[in-house]
Parts: sequence; C-alpha cells; structure tokens
Amino acid sequence: MHTPVDSIRVLNVTQNDFERLAKIRAAAMRKSLARVGRFDPKGSRTRLLVSFAPEFTRTIEVDGKTVGFYAARRSETGVELEHLYILPKFQNRGIGSQVLHFILEEAERLRLPVFVVAVKESASNRFYRRHGFMPDGVGKWDNYYVRHSGMPAALLYSSPQVPTIFSTDSCKCACSSLGISSSQASMS
Repeated sequence: MHTPVDSIRVLNVTQNDFERLAKIRAAAMRKSLARVGRFDPKGSRTRLLVSFAPEFTRTIEVDGKTVGFYAARRSETGVELEHLYILPKFQNRGIGSQVLHFILEEAERLRLPVFVVAVKESASNRFYRRHGFMPDGVGKWDNYYVRHSGMPAALLYSSPQVPTIFSTDSCKCACSSLGISSSQASMS
C-alpha cells in the first residue's frame, strides 16, 4: 500500500506535451491491455494522437513530478472523460480518486452525466464503479459507463476542498476546457 498524497496540482498542457503524455498512457495501460492481448505501444500512441486536444487535457502533478493526466470535454450529452491515467508507481494513493472527485463535483453542479470507457478486465472497471458509474454498454474490448447527475460524489468519496474546474468565467462553454481557469492550480 502506498502513502496517500495531500496535495495535487493540475496543469494545462500544450501540443509539445504530447510525447510525454503518450508515454504515461502506455505505462498506465500496459498491464490492462496485455491482459486482453492488446498492448501495442505504437497503437497506444496513435489512439491518443487521434483524440489529443490540449485545451481539454491537464497533467496531474504531485511533489513537482508529473504522475498522470486526464482529458475531459463537454459533449451534446454530458461530459466525456476521455482519459484518466496515473503512472503505475503512483497508483493506489488516491490521486485518481481526488481528480475524478472534483470532475464529478463540477459535473454534478452543472447537472451533467459523465461518460467513460474502460478496457474489459482492467482495474479501472472497479475504480469507476466504486465512484458511482453504472454500466452503459459493452463493446468487443471495452465497457462503457455513465454516472448520472444526482449522485453526490461526497457520498462515495471524501476529499479535501478542491478547485472549480468548469469555470463559466474562464471559457465560453461551461465545460469546454474542463480545466482550471489559470495555467495551474493546487488541490491542497
């Protein structure tokens, strides 16, 4: 068991961060994809490249080290949590839960459902179910989940006060950036 963290920083990214994020994604997904016979570093990089949009992506930093990243954007039906990856050596410390918690709080405030996809047989399925996500479909390789508005995140997970990430003051669409309005923020 790893020691929990008290302080997380979320930072904006640029196009120049892509290669670093692709390595984080590959490292975080290696075990799950290998389990289902689908780990391919080039394919992993290509899949991220297809959907990469810096304006919707944030790195996650602990003690000055980038430990993961997430990407979330508003769609016609709610919030699409496209990526949430934590490097393996930083998993099981509550980092992903804290980041997901503040995404869920803001989606709840806006009364929007949150959608996510998880590789079958990966630990991420338990993670999302533990945070109130319900099955919404099954594909050949993936499970689809939704967390409807009306499920308070506070009932599922308690965390320190965290910043607002959907700021109508900082973007035209309340969820268009799904990031902190300044270039960095602290979740301590």
